[in-house]
Amino acid sequence: MMEWKNDSELFEIIEKELYTPVVGDILDELGYYHRFLPMEVQPMKEHMVLVGRAMPVVMSDIHGPQEKPFGLLTESLDQLEPGEIYVASGGSQRCAYWGGEILTATAKSRGARGAVVNGPHRDTPQVLEQDWPVYSIGRYAQDSSVRTAVIDFRCPLEIEGVWIEPGDLIFGDLDGVLVVPRDIEKTVITKALDKARGEKLVRMEIENGMSSTDAFKKIRHSIRRSIMSKAFRLDNKIALITGGASGLGLAMAKSMVEAGAKVIITSIAQNEIDDALVELGPAGSGYLSDVTDLEAIADFIEKVEKEVGPIDIFVSNAGNHLKKDAVQTTDVEYMNVLNVHLLGGFAMTREVSKNMLTRKSGSIIFITSMAAIFGINGTVAYTSAKSALKGMTRELATELSPHGIRVNAIAPGFIESRLLRQAFNNDPQREQKVLGRTPMNHLGVPEDIGNVAVFLSSEAAGYITGVELPVDGGTSIGF
Repeated sequence: MMEWKNDSELFEIIEKELYTPVVGDILDELGYYHRFLPMEVQPMKEHMVLVGRAMPVVMSDIHGPQEKPFGLLTESLDQLEPGEIYVASGGSQRCAYWGGEILTATAKSRGARGAVVNGPHRDTPQVLEQDWPVYSIGRYAQDSSVRTAVIDFRCPLEIEGVWIEPGDLIFGDLDGVLVVPRDIEKTVITKALDKARGEKLVRMEIENGMSSTDAFKKIRHSIRRSIMSKAFRLDNKIALITGGASGLGLAMAKSMVEAGAKVIITSIAQNEIDDALVELGPAGSGYLSDVTDLEAIADFIEKVEKEVGPIDIFVSNAGNHLKKDAVQTTDVEYMNVLNVHLLGGFAMTREVSKNMLTRKSGSIIFITSMAAIFGINGTVAYTSAKSALKGMTRELATELSPHGIRVNAIAPGFIESRLLRQAFNNDPQREQKVLGRTPMNHLGVPEDIGNVAVFLSSEAAGYITGVELPVDGGTSIGF
């Protein structure tokens, strides 16, 4: 479970609860052994804590007056964005890399959260007067205008073996400055919070008279149990489920609400939405939406995110069916099925994933079918659509997963429902055929699909992407 929704919340949590040694310990645990900047880089004052996104700046030595003193210094300052930290290195450190009221005032006015320079600073009283975090290797008054210039910025930067990419997380306190690669920051900070909170509990137990050995054993067990419990939760998540007002869509919505998520359901029938929201309670919200209205989808996603919040989980569940022999299926009937499952599913996914890419986080789930695994007579349009979704799952996983977005599919087996029961009553041999190839010898229930959707959306499935998971009691492997 992630405890923050944006950078502002993340930075606040780090400032309040963490310290660089515990974050460094987690980086070591994960195999990132060299993430601290040189020990000489220290805060100008002890109380200065630094948390933000890296805006790397490359400096180089120059010799004597230049046509453009300081190089690209002013351009780099003007490009700072809110939440960023000016991180500069390069050159021989023979002059001040930061100083003066103007540099500090400019960066501060742009919403930057501090500066880290692998070199000296100057104009100490004027910088301290602005009470803005600056880290450097010490004080030195020598001017940089004829000695060092900025030659590039917002580009990869190396400081004594530590590589810094634009957007990496920078965290500094009295013990040093470390760099957390953005693609692992969620794991690192979550584990660091568990460790820091656990250490506080150990200290409290020791202060209450428990031996250190017993305190560590007690808290270690408690932390492991807490981590496992949180891994399957969806607290603070927002899920969008198309076709979520009935059937398996509603089952997934109910399971996600029980796991702590806010759930947005869509349907083409207002009465179904109204009935579903009664079951979902205050954590549910509903919208009329037709996934085949492709031109309206971008505006719809924008509206939903503006009214409810950023979508963390998207389940492409809206669908229709056609039971008809292939030679009797018209082109229009065939396309009607593909329009809902495939074109509508893709268009919704495309618009949702644009914002997920910006946030570098998200989970997308497609609902496929047994029809995408083995042949079922009379379902050529449905089988085509579901088989295409299976392929789309794999392609999107390779494209989006490097950016923190997992893409998976659920292939429901034969799930108990009013319509399925009616079909079996009309054709008892069909029920026996289904159960005869299902090793578990019974039908599934909607909650089975809901629980798997929660799992695939949760941190517990954080290393799972590109899979189609059959939830079928073994039907797909039975004989």
